[in-house]
Amino acid sequence: MTTLVDRWLIRLGLLPEQSLAVSLAALDEKTRANKLEAMRDVPRYPPFMEGLPVRSPLALLDTQEELTKGVQQLIANRELLDDHYNPAMLRLAQFVHMLPASQMHHHRGAGGLLRHSLEVGFWALQQTEGKLIRGVITPQKRRLIEPRWRLAAFLAGICHDLGKVVTDFTVTDREGGLKWRPYMQDLYQWADKNQVESYFIHWTEGRGRNHTNVSSTLIESVVSRKTLDWISEGSTDVMIWLTESLNNNPGSSNQIHNFVVRADQLSVERDLKSMGAAMAGYEIGVPIERYLTDTMRRLVKERLWRINEPSARVWNINGTTYLVWPMAGEEIARRTQEENLPGLPKTPDGILDMMVEREIAFLREDGGDDPFFYIAPDVVTEKIPAMRMRAIRLRDEALISTLPILPIAGKIYSSKTDPQDTAIEDMEQESVVANTDSTSQSVPGTPTAHLDADAGSAQSQHVRSTPAAHLSESGADAAQSQHLSGTSVARVEKTPINLNSLDCGTGEAIRLLVADFDSGKKSFAELGIRQPDGSVYLKWPEAFAGYGLTPKEILDYFSDNGWLIPASDVAKIGDAHFSDGVAKAIGLTAAIGEFFITAKPSGRKKTKSAPEPALPASVQAVAVPAANYPGVTPGTSL
Repeated sequence: MTTLVDRWLIRLGLLPEQSLAVSLAALDEKTRANKLEAMRDVPRYPPFMEGLPVRSPLALLDTQEELTKGVQQLIANRELLDDHYNPAMLRLAQFVHMLPASQMHHHRGAGGLLRHSLEVGFWALQQTEGKLIRGVITPQKRRLIEPRWRLAAFLAGICHDLGKVVTDFTVTDREGGLKWRPYMQDLYQWADKNQVESYFIHWTEGRGRNHTNVSSTLIESVVSRKTLDWISEGSTDVMIWLTESLNNNPGSSNQIHNFVVRADQLSVERDLKSMGAAMAGYEIGVPIERYLTDTMRRLVKERLWRINEPSARVWNINGTTYLVWPMAGEEIARRTQEENLPGLPKTPDGILDMMVEREIAFLREDGGDDPFFYIAPDVVTEKIPAMRMRAIRLRDEALISTLPILPIAGKIYSSKTDPQDTAIEDMEQESVVANTDSTSQSVPGTPTAHLDADAGSAQSQHVRSTPAAHLSESGADAAQSQHLSGTSVARVEKTPINLNSLDCGTGEAIRLLVADFDSGKKSFAELGIRQPDGSVYLKWPEAFAGYGLTPKEILDYFSDNGWLIPASDVAKIGDAHFSDGVAKAIGLTAAIGEFFITAKPSGRKKTKSAPEPALPASVQAVAVPAANYPGVTPGTSL
């Protein structure tokens, strides 16, 4: 209710009308909502133009849920997570906050340094999976050092670029009167203490790579003394490796630095492949691309777009990503209509034209009237042999997925039904095992992006794989091509194995197991599956029962010798269908598997001229996406 005085003041223009005041309040509320909405994507392209907003570190970590949950899955030890990993990630978010990782290169959006640091830490940690520390012989010593070594690799990753806050830029408030001093307090504490709502970056000229010289001096800003003490308690060598890695000056015995380098290259490359590269210069029209890729990413994240499974919209076949069309286009169009996204076409045809014009997606150049690709993933054609799905090819999977997508086997055709049509390229994959040295080793790509129990197999496909080559900010040589696969890793030459030369207790257990299959004491028909390529899948852990070894010792032995076929980069053990039903199984390459297929169920030796027995209908390995062995095909049980 307005008084007479109010009405006179309104008429004189000295007091806004109530409706105007309400509108201003609503506008202010909308502004606050927009600021919160802007937090959804970190790193954010283009960066905030009115300074970097001060937000809760916990809210920042929430934007990196795929990586933080990935770390939790890799460790799976609540005490270690609560004492060391989670505090380090929170302190990292407090320290680097919304800072970019670079001015004009990778992760240059708001929050880019946090994202890049977590990616490098995560992928460095991931590479320690199934690895042995050189020089550690006894199991007792290994149990002491291994968790500390893995933690050190993670910390070296998340701290490798800390020096940039000293050498690459300075941070001030809007007026420039207040300056953040990194050695005194973290960025969030500084902003909170000085009531700074947004802060500004001033880049240093001629900075080069000076940050590598000072990163180690800031480690206690992220890593607590409790954690450093715990690491040093197990081995001073691990502390030395950690410090050397942060200084980019590794010694010859360093068993951490290579992991960090490869993880750094992978993180840089994936960002440049995504919208990081497209946003260079913030050209006119670029925001439309961001709207489109943001829409596709949300469709994946919300599980409306499944991946690599029947009825999926997204398929990664042999490292190339396809969208089933026009279904995917209809869902993009529906989302753009619902959200009234500016500048985006509202029909599948219009969206396709824009994607092709801007080289977000591609059609076949020789396609004529039918320029689409027709994809036939093996997981589909196993049940429906004639099935071919019309699709478009994406420029890169990084456009729609934060984490790499596991490639699966399949074929690509140029038509939907022509029986004479041959595959454009043979996409069949074969499960093989990596056994490369530290200079050519495949980098594991990333753990399951969505770890909810009810996520279903769709998100199980959202697992680690790596690009063929990695880039670094300094333009480091990426000539050493690295194999692209989450479960199928680098192919190794098959060399003869002398069964009697297998050393240690695990080698003796393998000889005993072979002898038990030979004599009929254990039945291969019940415990094993033979594949056409010579690989073998053994029921786990039943096949190895009675030999006095822990499961970890067995897995490590096979993995370290390059004989293990992992079910995925997340799990060494998968599921297979044996004669008595589905059971856990361990996959072994043909190099070692040949020793497990020389006995018939009765225990009599099989002669070379004996014909292969027919495959019973009930004995087959099933290809279950991601969680199990995607490359296992029906085999022969002896």
